[in-house]
Amino acid sequence: MENRHSYILLILNSVAYEKLGISQGRNSYIVSILDLTTSIFFLLYTHFRMSKMKNVLFKEKQRYNDKVVIAVLGMITLGAFVLAIKFLIQPEKNYATSILLLVLSFSFGLLIWWLTKLKLKVIINDKYIQFKLSPIHGTKRTISWEDIDQCDIVKTPPAAQWSGGNITYNHEKRISLTGRNGLALRTKKGENYFIGCKNIEELKKALEKIDFS
Repeated sequence: MENRHSYILLILNSVAYEKLGISQGRNSYIVSILDLTTSIFFLLYTHFRMSKMKNVLFKEKQRYNDKVVIAVLGMITLGAFVLAIKFLIQPEKNYATSILLLVLSFSFGLLIWWLTKLKLKVIINDKYIQFKLSPIHGTKRTISWEDIDQCDIVKTPPAAQWSGGNITYNHEKRISLTGRNGLALRTKKGENYFIGCKNIEELKKALEKIDFS
């Protein structure tokens, strides 16, 4: 970490020297001021980052990893592609069907690619819960604990999820890549959210440290 800080400071100083057209061997007074300024700036930035991290009670990153769904979509993609080629090489060629199957194969392949790019980041501290589902959300979404009327931890076994346990309730806004495992929230405005989390035990410990009164 110390080497990394020194490297960043060196870059900042080099940029400043280049912009001002001075060398480190000349104008030593200006150089000293630049060194001091960049050092102070970096120390303040580091302090800000550390203070933010100190308040974090729960942090989790998730990616879409439902291998069953990916496998099914992969078989459909491959099957449609093979059938398209088959219709093209047979004596009585069926171009319309081949094109339709190729479009289907491409569409499902694109869907697989999109699913593998899904990434959910959840951060909880004593002031708010913050989440971002990339690439769907352009920016981070934040809900203050002061705006929360009800908060429940939900844990659903994998088998139950395939038998209806994945259903979304009460027009809730569901942000999850882990099925129905995570945090169910109801705001004072009557909005319902479900935010998926993998590590339910760590989530429980984090919520125990928050004063909801």
